[in-house]
Amino acid sequence: MKFTLVLKWMLVIGVLAAVVVGGVGLHYWNQRETIVEAALYEEFRKLAPDLTLKLGRSRLDGMHRLTLSDIELRERDTRQPLLRAASITIDLDAKSTLDQRQPVVRNIRVDGAEVLVIRGADGRWNWQNYHWTPPKRTAAAVPRVEIRQLRVQMHLKHGEDMPSARLLLSSPLIQAVPASAHQMEIEGTVDVAGTGDVKLAGSFDTATGTWKIGGSLTDLTANRKLLDLAQHAAPRVRTEVDRLNTTVHRILPPVQVAGRDDAALLIGPNAVSAPRFEGQLNVDFDVQSSDQHSVPQFRLLVDIQDGRLSVPGVPVHLSDVNAEFFADNDNVILRIHDSAYNDARVAGRFTMLNDDHNTPPEGFVQLQRFPIDERLRSVCPPKVRELFDKFEPDLLLTGSARFVKQSDGKWGLRNVEADVTEGKILHHKFRYPLTSISAILKQRPMSAAQPDVIIDVLEARGLAGKTPWTASGSWKNPGPGTES
Repeated sequence: MKFTLVLKWMLVIGVLAAVVVGGVGLHYWNQRETIVEAALYEEFRKLAPDLTLKLGRSRLDGMHRLTLSDIELRERDTRQPLLRAASITIDLDAKSTLDQRQPVVRNIRVDGAEVLVIRGADGRWNWQNYHWTPPKRTAAAVPRVEIRQLRVQMHLKHGEDMPSARLLLSSPLIQAVPASAHQMEIEGTVDVAGTGDVKLAGSFDTATGTWKIGGSLTDLTANRKLLDLAQHAAPRVRTEVDRLNTTVHRILPPVQVAGRDDAALLIGPNAVSAPRFEGQLNVDFDVQSSDQHSVPQFRLLVDIQDGRLSVPGVPVHLSDVNAEFFADNDNVILRIHDSAYNDARVAGRFTMLNDDHNTPPEGFVQLQRFPIDERLRSVCPPKVRELFDKFEPDLLLTGSARFVKQSDGKWGLRNVEADVTEGKILHHKFRYPLTSISAILKQRPMSAAQPDVIIDVLEARGLAGKTPWTASGSWKNPGPGTES
């Protein structure tokens, strides 16, 4: 969340203030503000040569308080503003300041701060790229810091000609309370892109530079803003969502959607065909760094309870969805632990690695007593639809399958294993029902020599009237190019 960089620079300015105020002492009291400002500029230039400090006004009240107004940090080469603050009030220990011993800064209050942070396509933040020399003199102990009315403009660059995402974070109050001589405990609330107030907690070690920030949201309503936030953080999510929405729109028949459903999260830009999710979410996240030069480690966990998932034109509506979404620096994982479709149960998993597309996304689905009947006909490809027209199937399917995204962009079927039970079919010409159908379906292993998807139909049996029958066969390339 990068609030620690604000703390870092406020601590630096606080320590510098204590040092230069002590240097001014009582000898140059009539010129104290001018001398303090000049000394701050000089000392800051030594510590951060890649940045420039600008001060509007300063006021020194005795030897115990320094107030700086209209503060600004800029990148020296580009002059780009990085941090602004309306005012910084620094409470000093007057005795140690006069004695010019180790500086003692008691409190720092920052009002009206604005920060620009940019994450490059490599995962590093702009603030990690500036040269920094630690001050020779440090405070005896970390002070208490309050940051009021903070706004963070966050730019996330994704590379590969993908537009950068922009997020706005705001907080009425962030507090850092001393936990030891060099460690601070952080707490506060922040509004992230309109999703609501997030409770924050974390720590910052001034001796090692390590930091950690975490937070949580409870009973968060799923809506379009939430999906936008996820797509900003993981751009490949946007690509897969758009591809899913295009596929659904192409396959499904035209559907009229009455009105706009603001309570639902539309998974895609097309309001007519986009899958819809409704439900409440619990969100936990944390970001942490091990040193100044590493890419910060990010973790996000979204717990979904009692959700509902539907697609316009598709008769299958999932309810009681119990799932979780997990993302970190390396993975994006969606797990559906359980969901219901009437008496059927559906579970699954989708996994995508953040490794520059070298590892294809893949999915897994598990069905229990899922009905295959006339209700599914409208969502099937034409050749599969012909099977519905010719055989009028009505059966229950229990099994699992894996889906892998292929090099041509299509999804391939893998590891199909399923049992068919309680089935019946009625051929469109031979109008004599076959009932009590059961069968075992198992996919053959695929290889370079055998690239087709072939599912063997094993131990098929049932009744034709009262007469038992058995059969076997295979199903080649299920989908638009199916053969049987």
